[in-house]
Amino acid sequence: MKLLIIYLVILLSCSMVVLPPKTEPPNPNSRVEAFCFKDGKIYVLFSEIEPGKYYFEGSTLVPKRKRAWCEIYVALDNRIVLLKKINVKIIPAQPERWELEKK
Repeated sequence: MKLLIIYLVILLSCSMVVLPPKTEPPNPNSRVEAFCFKDGKIYVLFSEIEPGKYYFEGSTLVPKRKRAWCEIYVALDNRIVLLKKINVKIIPAQPERWELEKK
């Protein structure tokens, strides 16, 4: 009988635990590209891909765009605070080239 009461108490107390629902991040398309700590400031480079509005427009008329920005954080009163947000211009990468010496 004791074992049955203990089992019922455990069963009823554990059934009340409700896990919060899973939520998506505020912007799933943005991601951290790089970060750097210099002169007491944390520089974080973010990028975001903005797809076209509809499938047809995204594939033909309005191609996806990539947007980038840099956020600078500093320490104030024992906490990290966003100091500045700077827009960044994306420069396409150059292909690597090799030149060999002629003998």
